[in-house]
Amino acid sequence: LLSVDIFNTLLFRFSEQVKTIFAEVGYRSLRNGCLNAAITPEEFALLRIRAEQDARNEQKARNGHREVTLSGIYDLLPDSIGNKSQLQELEVSVECEYCYLNPDIYKVHEEAKSRNVPVVLTSDMYLDKVQLEKILSFNGFDLRLIKGINVSCEHNGDKSSGILFRKLQSDFPDIPADQILHVGDKIEADSESPKSFGMQSHHYPVITDVMKNVCEYEKIAQSFPENLSSLRKLAVHSTGEAESVACQIGAGILGPAFTVFCDWILDICESEGKDSIYPFMREAELFEPMLKNAAKKRNLELNIQPLFISRESTWLASLSEWTLEESCNLMGKHGFTIGDALDTLGLEDPEFIDEEKRTLEIKFLEKNISRKLQSFLSSDRTIRIINQKLEAKHELLIEYLIQDTKLLENAVTVDLGFRGTINSNLENALAKNGIDSNAVHLLAFASDSLISLQNKGIDIRGFFASPGVNQDYLRVIQRYSFLVEALVLGQIGSTKEYQNVNGTIVPKLHETHVKENELETRRKLLKAVLSFQNLWYEVVYSKKKEIFGLSLEASDKRALCGLIHRMIDLPTLEEARFLGESHHELNDGSKRLRKICEDEDESVLNEIGSEDRFLKIARMHGVHWPQGVITRSNPYFLLKRKLAQNTSDSYLQAMNDLLAIVKAKDFSSVIIYGAGEVGRALLTAAKINEVEVVCVVDRKESLWGGFFENAEVMSLDNALGKFTGTPFVIGSFEFLNQIEETIQAKFNELNLKNQVFSVKNIR
Repeated sequence: LLSVDIFNTLLFRFSEQVKTIFAEVGYRSLRNGCLNAAITPEEFALLRIRAEQDARNEQKARNGHREVTLSGIYDLLPDSIGNKSQLQELEVSVECEYCYLNPDIYKVHEEAKSRNVPVVLTSDMYLDKVQLEKILSFNGFDLRLIKGINVSCEHNGDKSSGILFRKLQSDFPDIPADQILHVGDKIEADSESPKSFGMQSHHYPVITDVMKNVCEYEKIAQSFPENLSSLRKLAVHSTGEAESVACQIGAGILGPAFTVFCDWILDICESEGKDSIYPFMREAELFEPMLKNAAKKRNLELNIQPLFISRESTWLASLSEWTLEESCNLMGKHGFTIGDALDTLGLEDPEFIDEEKRTLEIKFLEKNISRKLQSFLSSDRTIRIINQKLEAKHELLIEYLIQDTKLLENAVTVDLGFRGTINSNLENALAKNGIDSNAVHLLAFASDSLISLQNKGIDIRGFFASPGVNQDYLRVIQRYSFLVEALVLGQIGSTKEYQNVNGTIVPKLHETHVKENELETRRKLLKAVLSFQNLWYEVVYSKKKEIFGLSLEASDKRALCGLIHRMIDLPTLEEARFLGESHHELNDGSKRLRKICEDEDESVLNEIGSEDRFLKIARMHGVHWPQGVITRSNPYFLLKRKLAQNTSDSYLQAMNDLLAIVKAKDFSSVIIYGAGEVGRALLTAAKINEVEVVCVVDRKESLWGGFFENAEVMSLDNALGKFTGTPFVIGSFEFLNQIEETIQAKFNELNLKNQVFSVKNIR
C-alpha cells in the first residue's frame, strides 16, 4: 500500500503563503459582492486566519483535538462579513486555481496503478474529502488512481497523533504494516509517525529544503516572486542535482526570468502577426532553444533562427563615414588593446606600434602613444581606407540580411539588451539603402537611452526594464552584465564580419577561448533552464492568468528582474564562489578572457581595508565584481548590510536582530530552542554574528541525537546538564509563552539562572 500526503507533496500551491490565497478570495468576493464592501482583501485574509485559530482552540478546549473543517472555520467569522456560504465556495475555487499537481509524484501514482499497488491520500487539512477531490480533479488528477482519501478534519485526528495511520491500517487489515509506505514533506507527521506504526516512510522535503539560502536572500532583498516559489524549487529538484549551483541558477533564477520573457515574445508574435524571430547570436545560445521549445509547446508555426550579428559586425557597416568621434569611441572601448582596435578596423600596424605595444590596453597608454594612435586613426589616409572598408562591410551586411532574414520583414529580433546599440546599427544600415524596417526589436533589459531610438521611430521595447521602469535594478545588471553572459555564452565566438563563400554570405567568427569544463557547466545550466521551462508549460501556462492576472503587472516583472539583480548584488557564498571562478570576454573583438574574481582582487580589498569603501572604488582598481569578492572573503557582510537597510518580514531579519542583542551582551555561545524554520534562521544569524551554537533543543524525541544543520539536537535536560550557564535563544514566534514556561520550570527545578532571549527582546 502506498500512502501519499497531499499539500506540498502531491499538490503544490503557486503561493508559498496561504495568506495569499485568502487575500485573493477577498479580492474576488469584493468584485462579486459577497464580501462586505467595508472590508479590504487584506483584512479578510487576517480575519480568515484568526477564525481558523479560534476554531482550532475551541475544538481543543471542547474535544481535546485541534481538527476543524472549512465550514467550522467560516462559522466563526463575524456575521457582518458577508455571505459565508459563497465565501467558502469561493475559497475552494481559488484553491483549485492556485494549486497544481506535482508531476513527479503523479507519475508515482501511475506507476503504483500499473503494479496493482493501492494508493490512499493521507492529509492533515481543514478541507474535506469532497473539497479535496474537487481540487484534485480540477488539476487533472485521475481519481481512479486512488482507493480513498483520509483527511484529519473528518477523523478528529492528524498524522502526528497516529489517528490517520491507525485508520489506514483498519481500512486495509490484510496488508502488513511493513508493506505500507507513506510519502510526505514533514519529518514528524510524515516520517517519524508512520515509522512508529512499523510502516515505511519517505521524507519528501522539496518545498522546505531546496534553495533555502537563495530564497532567504531573495526575501531579504525583497526580490522574491512568491507566486513562482514552489515551481522554482520543484524545477531545481527535478534536475536531479538540487545542490548544484549551476542547476539552482539555471532552473531557479534564469529559467523563471527568461521563460516568462520568451512567453512575452511569443505573445507579441501572436498578437501582431509576426512570423519570424531572430535572436541575436550569441545570446541565441540561450534564447534559440528556449524560443523553439516555447513555440512547440504553444503549437505556433514560427521561423526561429539565430542572427549572427554583433556590435563589431554592424558598427562600421552602419556608419556613413569615419569621423574623429568614431575614432574616440573605438579607443574608449573597455579592455581594448591597440591590437584589438587595429584588427577591428582591418588596418596594418603603424610604424610606432611594435608587437609589445599591440598588447597594451588603450586606456592605460602613455599620453604620447595615445596621441599618436589618435592622430593615426583620424588621418586623411586612414579615413579613406576605413571609408572604403565600411562600404564593403555595409554591402556584405545587407546581403546577409537579405539572404537570411529577407531584411527582417515581418520579424522580431531578440537581444539581452541594454542600449539597443546593435538594433540601432541594423536600422541605420538598412536606412542607408532607403529601407524602412518594420521589425520589432525586443530586449530583455532596456535602459533609459532607448527613448532616443524610439524617438527616431524604431520599434524597440524592453521587458524586465524599460525607460523609466526598474532602472535601479538595470543599472546593477548592466554594469555586471558579464556575469549573465558568462553563464550562457561561449559555445561559439562573436561575429567578427561577413564573407562571400561561393555566393553565400557567411559570418566569420572569433575563436572562443572558454575552457571546456566551463562550457560543459554552461550546457548543464541551459539544460536546467529548459527544465524550468518544461515545468512552466506542463503545469503553469494554462493558469497564467491566475498567477499573473490577465497580463504581467509591473510588480511581476520587477520580481523576475529582481531574481537576477539579487544574484549579482547579494550573492550567496556558493554563488560567489561559482560565478567568481568563471571567465568572460572583455569585449567584442577582444581576445582576452578574464576570471570574474581574480586572485589579486582580495588583496585590493585587504589593502583598502573597508568593505564599504571597496564597493565604491573597487572598479578603479580593476576589480570587476566587488560584491563577489567581498562575499568570498566575508560571507555575511553584504547580507548584514542589506538586513540593516530593509524592513523585510523574513525570519532571518528578526533572528539577526535578536542575535545582535545577544552578542551586545557579550555572549559568545548560545543554545537554540526550536528545530523548525525559525530555528534554522537563528543558525544562519548566529553565523552572521559569529556566535557559537553549542546545541539545539527541541521537544521532539525523534530528533534527539541527530543534527540540525551542524548542531546536535538534544533534550532540554541534556542541554542544561552539558552547557550550564549558556543562554537560550528561542527560535519560534508561536507558542512563545508555553516555551518560556517550559524552560523556566526546568530552571527552577535545577536552580539555574540562565538567560532566555526571544523576539520579545526586540524593540
